[in-house]
Amino acid sequence: MIAQRAFDNSFKTPIRLAALVCAAVMGCSIAHAQQYQATLLPTLSLDEAFLQHASGGVGVGFSSGQITGGSSHATIFNNLGYIDLHPPGNYPPTGVPFSGSFAYGSGGGQQVGFVIAGLEDVATLWSGSDVSAVFLQAPWMQDSVAYGTDGVNQVGSARVDDGFGNVLTKAIAWSGSAASALDITPGGYPEAFARRVRAGRAAGTSIDDVGFYAATLWTSLTPAGGIILRPANYLETIANDVRGSVVVGHGYPDGGVNHALIWTNDGATLTDVHPPAFFTSFLYGLNATHQVGIVSSTPDIDGFNNEFAGVWSGSSASFVNLHTSLLAIAPQFTDSAAYAIEEDGTIWGLARVGSNAPSAVVKWTLLPSAGTCCRGATCAPLASSACVAAGQAGASFVSGSACSAASVTSPCCYADYDKAGGIAVGDIFAFLNDWFGASPFARVGGDGSSGAPEVGDIFSFLNAWFAGGC
Repeated sequence: MIAQRAFDNSFKTPIRLAALVCAAVMGCSIAHAQQYQATLLPTLSLDEAFLQHASGGVGVGFSSGQITGGSSHATIFNNLGYIDLHPPGNYPPTGVPFSGSFAYGSGGGQQVGFVIAGLEDVATLWSGSDVSAVFLQAPWMQDSVAYGTDGVNQVGSARVDDGFGNVLTKAIAWSGSAASALDITPGGYPEAFARRVRAGRAAGTSIDDVGFYAATLWTSLTPAGGIILRPANYLETIANDVRGSVVVGHGYPDGGVNHALIWTNDGATLTDVHPPAFFTSFLYGLNATHQVGIVSSTPDIDGFNNEFAGVWSGSSASFVNLHTSLLAIAPQFTDSAAYAIEEDGTIWGLARVGSNAPSAVVKWTLLPSAGTCCRGATCAPLASSACVAAGQAGASFVSGSACSAASVTSPCCYADYDKAGGIAVGDIFAFLNDWFGASPFARVGGDGSSGAPEVGDIFSFLNAWFAGGC
């Protein structure tokens, strides 16, 4: 088995089976609890289900129960139940039957993980069914695991003989076949593993000669593409996901504890987003605006603590404790974790009771929030989720405010047309470009969905602009 310390952070400590007191134990608030709706996914005939990642409206992980013969099977989770990905038959190179399987990542309609064939872990790629399994282990590997895919490339790790009697864990990239396997371990680091891949960029961790972990961003799936993301004051860092030039993970300085971290600009900027009310924190996934992961409570006198799913939007102050909304529907759960967030804001994770109890798959969705969606010169009475879902550049949301028919500046600042945070000459050009393009967003006071702008809208906009109308 390939054991990775990076994946042992969730549910790694013994859990006290006691009632949770929201304010004292979780540092939560009622306002946070109202923002998200938790849903437990159906897992009929399964004793336990472990979600690891999600994309395209479905989750992936592994599960076990009487229906699986007690062994773990790679699994797709959805709103209707689950799909068992455990491949039938035997592993072709050896004829050994499969004794277990696990899925760790998904993307682009693919799922990745590994199967157990005898004493080997074999990296595996699926496309939605058990019979679609493609085995990625090359002849020069002893064991292998695939952790992430973007539908084109897959990444993970493999145990490889270095030719000097040492078997080392190497970061590996594939493009759909065992023959395509490439060692992408950065130079100067004897070992590494890649965790996620998106649009040809990967995030993972390199291991130095002493055995300490260093978060790594691969800007290309080659050894030369690896950028080490470990500042001098950090003893260890770990990267878990990537989106463009942004990487999320966690790390700690010498003598410290793990804090959730965000790297931007290909690692040039590091932001510690640890919420101060908690003991440790970890980030595992991100979309364009938010990050998800886990926080832990301070250990009690016996060393016991709990872990809670959370969501951030780029800062420690933005943290929302998702466990509170889980308790609203299932108060028996003592612990939870968030591992993935989709582009529409849907968050996927798991929950459990105690350290040894079976876990369940959880999905969190953002609740509608009353307010106003401002886009250009429009004022639409949309919920926050609908405003974000519109996906238009320059959209902003004003919570708890209603569109005013009597004013061209309240609550939306129409003069700040591009919603760049201030009134500038660029707002005039942005408005006129939309006006001449007959965009409904140039209709002052419109709802942004219909109606071409009129000549009067030009005068209304310019009056607001010259008045500095915010």
